[in-house]
Amino acid sequence: GSVSIFATLSAPVAENVTVSLSTAGTAVEGDAYAVLADIIIPTGQTTSTTAFTPIDNIFYSGDLAASVAIDTIQGVSITAQANQEQSINITEDEASPVLTFSFSDTEIAEDSGTFLTITGSLNTPLSENLSVSFAMDYVAIEGEDFEEVPDLIISSGQLSGTTQFTPIDDDLW
Repeated sequence: GSVSIFATLSAPVAENVTVSLSTAGTAVEGDAYAVLADIIIPTGQTTSTTAFTPIDNIFYSGDLAASVAIDTIQGVSITAQANQEQSINITEDEASPVLTFSFSDTEIAEDSGTFLTITGSLNTPLSENLSVSFAMDYVAIEGEDFEEVPDLIISSGQLSGTTQFTPIDDDLW
C-alpha cells in the first residue's frame, strides 16, 4: 500500500502551487520507496496529494524510516507552517537472515594437496555483501599447519558463498 502525503492551503489561490518535498532517514528514496512526485495544487483548489509507496524487494534490510519535509514552494508567495516534517516507518517483510555453514568433508590429510570447501548459506538474500571471517580455535596453528582461511563472501542478492581451508604439509608429526 501507499501513504498519502497532503499539501493544503488555507485558501484558494489564482495560480498553481508546486510543493517539492525533501527526504532523509535510513530509507533511501528510489530504493526503499518510489521517488516522490511534487504536490501540485491546481489554481482555485486548496489541497492535493502525492503517494509515498514502499518498494517491495527480495532483500532483507530491516525496518527503515523516512522523514519527509517541505523543501520548496513555488507559486504565489506562501509561507509554510513550522514543523512540517513527518516520519514514515517501513516495516521489513522479508525473513530475518540466518547463516549456516557446511563443509565438503570433516577430515583432510595434510599431504593431500587439496583443500576443504566451506560454504556459507543464507535463507534470504541481503541487499549488500556479507563478509565472514574465521577464527580457528584448534591445536593446529594458522600459517604452520594450515593456510590463512580467506573470508567467506556472500555477494549482494546471492544465497551462498564459499572459501577454502588448505592444510600445509610440514613433514612433522
